[in-house]
Amino acid sequence: WFRPKLGPPAEPSSVWTKVKSLRGSWAVLVLFLLVIGGIYFGIFSPVEAAGIGAFGAFVIALARRRLNWERFKHSLVDSLEAAAMIFLIMLGANIFGYFLAVTGLPQALADVLTGLEVSKYVVLLIIFMVYLVLGCFMDSMAMILITLPIFYPVAMQVGFHPIWFGIFIVRICEIGLITPPVGMNLYVIKGIADKVAMGRIFRGVVPFIAADFAHVALLTAVPALALFLPDIMK
Repeated sequence: WFRPKLGPPAEPSSVWTKVKSLRGSWAVLVLFLLVIGGIYFGIFSPVEAAGIGAFGAFVIALARRRLNWERFKHSLVDSLEAAAMIFLIMLGANIFGYFLAVTGLPQALADVLTGLEVSKYVVLLIIFMVYLVLGCFMDSMAMILITLPIFYPVAMQVGFHPIWFGIFIVRICEIGLITPPVGMNLYVIKGIADKVAMGRIFRGVVPFIAADFAHVALLTAVPALALFLPDIMK
C-alpha cells in the first residue's frame, strides 16, 4: 500500500490454476497437521512432536526421492552441531541457575520489587527493557535460559500467569533481535543481502518493530489472547 509499483497486481488466474500451484506445498501442510494436530488432540506431547515431525520429514523426503546419502549425512552433521550448541548453553544455564538458587538472588530481587509497592506493569516494563537491551547482542535461547531463573520468580510474585509470561518473554526476545543498531538478525540479513546498506535495513525493520510493540501491548492489555489456546488444550 505504501509503494504499489513495487508489487503490481498479478494476472488473473482460475481457481484450478491456484489449486495446482499448491501441489508443491503439500509436504509442509502434512507436517503441520501431523505435529500441531497431534499436540492439539493430545496424541503426543510437544517434545514428542519434535521427533514425530523429524521422522515425518524423513519419510516425505524418501517418498519424494530427494534424499541421498550425502544429504542424509549433511543433515546429521547439522543436527549434531545444533544439538551440541543447545546442550552447551543448557549446561551453562543449569550451572548459572544453581548459583542463583544458592545465593537466593531471584527471591531477593522479587522481595525488592514487591517492596517498592509499584504496579506489576511497572515491573513488567523493567523486565521488557532489560530483554530489549540483551536481545541486541545475545541469542534468544541463551538469553531465556540465563535470565528466566531471575525474572520468573519475580513475575510470579507480582501476579502474572506463568504461560502468559513465557509467551511475553519469547515475544520481547524476538523484538530485541531486530532492534537497531546491534540486533543480531539485522546482521544476518546483511550477510544474505550484502549489497544492501545497513541504513536501509535499519529503516526497513522499523515497521516490523512497531508491529511487534503493538502486539506486545495487545497481549498485555488482553492476556486471554495468549491463554485462549492453552486453556482449550487442557
